[in-house]
Amino acid sequence: MFKGYIEGYYSRRLPIDAFKDLKTPISHYFYGPKEDIYLRHRWKELDKNLKRRILPKKIKQVYCISPSSEFCEDIEKNLKLLKRKLSHALEMAGFDEIAIFFDDIDITNFGQEAADKDLGKKHAEVLNEVSMHFPKQKNMWFCPSIYNLSLSKGIFDEGYLGGLKENLNKRVVIFWTGDTVISERINNSSLKSIQDFFKNPIAIWDNFYANDYCPSRLFLGPLKGRSLNKSIVGHFLNGTGLKETDKFLLNYLFNPKQKVPYLPKELKPIFSDPFKTLNEKELQRALNISKKSIRFIFENPLDEILLEWKPFLMSSLNDIKLFHLESKKEVEGFLERRYSPLFVKGLTKKR
Repeated sequence: MFKGYIEGYYSRRLPIDAFKDLKTPISHYFYGPKEDIYLRHRWKELDKNLKRRILPKKIKQVYCISPSSEFCEDIEKNLKLLKRKLSHALEMAGFDEIAIFFDDIDITNFGQEAADKDLGKKHAEVLNEVSMHFPKQKNMWFCPSIYNLSLSKGIFDEGYLGGLKENLNKRVVIFWTGDTVISERINNSSLKSIQDFFKNPIAIWDNFYANDYCPSRLFLGPLKGRSLNKSIVGHFLNGTGLKETDKFLLNYLFNPKQKVPYLPKELKPIFSDPFKTLNEKELQRALNISKKSIRFIFENPLDEILLEWKPFLMSSLNDIKLFHLESKKEVEGFLERRYSPLFVKGLTKKR
């Protein structure tokens, strides 16, 4: 099974050399940050400054383009532009493989394509054309507009996924995030419906640690609830855009028992995973964090990974302080200094 990293989140782009000293033996690095203007908004234009990421030599680098939601309005013209763009990435910039991401291409219409069988057929047509144009590409990667069970709304044969199934070249690898965008479990049971439906190879796009939807939080605990057999072609983590953090998180693909450094023991449950609910004992330990732990957060010699975690640790201390305030005046003054006016209004408005 392939294992690797997807630079595919909102709001952060990694430097070209961020993973140059990566020790984790991943097989693939997917370059597809949503903030690269040439991958989405200006996808038709060539990025003349495009370069491979600086990575250990054995890692396959995949160039991931996200054509706009208007792509299918003129497929013939846009296919020519798409082939030109992908050829440039392979031949001029030196990428090893290519991917087409039709996920979230219209954020204001997110997940509304489930019943659109015609769109699925058109996307399959695009993938087939690209696949034939690059016959030497062993792996052709594809993230569909409907990429998990919840987005499908239970519509398979007569919807977007059915349109894909009718026409899609069987060598195209389909990305899937599981039951939901951020799935608590991904295993043989949760993948049965999609594997039974498609004959194409399936790869897991794992959003377990992604925090672009909750940028004030950070998840650092073990990668739980994953049990993937050999029928899955790959397991890839979509990270945080924090380079030292993401290098640490990638190790969970190979060492699920690795220990989390630099976190005070009282705060570890808060930084565990997106599905963690604090029990009463854990809550009280966090609220009564020791002075020693607080000093550690403020005064510990600065390690690069701790520098990335420090804003999240400070935010936790703010939340603890807020919890202990008693008067309305104290709370309002505290909020006004530390949080946005919208947050303050939303938290204090009369219900």
